[in-house]
Amino acid sequence: MVYVETQLPSPGHESEDRKAIWLASISEGRKPEEVALIRTALDIADKAHLTQVRASGEPYLNHAMAVADIVTGLRLDHESIAAAVLHDVVEDTDVTLEHVRELCGPGVAHLVDGVTKMSSIGDYHLGEGRK
Repeated sequence: MVYVETQLPSPGHESEDRKAIWLASISEGRKPEEVALIRTALDIADKAHLTQVRASGEPYLNHAMAVADIVTGLRLDHESIAAAVLHDVVEDTDVTLEHVRELCGPGVAHLVDGVTKMSSIGDYHLGEGRK
């Protein structure tokens, strides 16, 4: 079981408040430059997913922040948290991997690219008659 230290703010908060509360909770104990990278990723994801909603009707950004909470609970580094926030951006929006690389660096771009490629694993045959 994964212990998640942070929590998404309650749904009653406005979007900017929710992001600020989430970012503050995830920033504790991190260097300013690490927090800046996570904030950049959050801003990119927020703009990219602005009009997208999940089947439940909640903003898509909530999902991105929830995935980042799981990564935080695993005690992964700031680049992994930024990549978690961005994990669907390249696949589901007009944002390119090159744009992620320019704004967040090659490490985050490499992680995002790897996660994006994971979705194609099911396309490979894993033995005779299996997909």
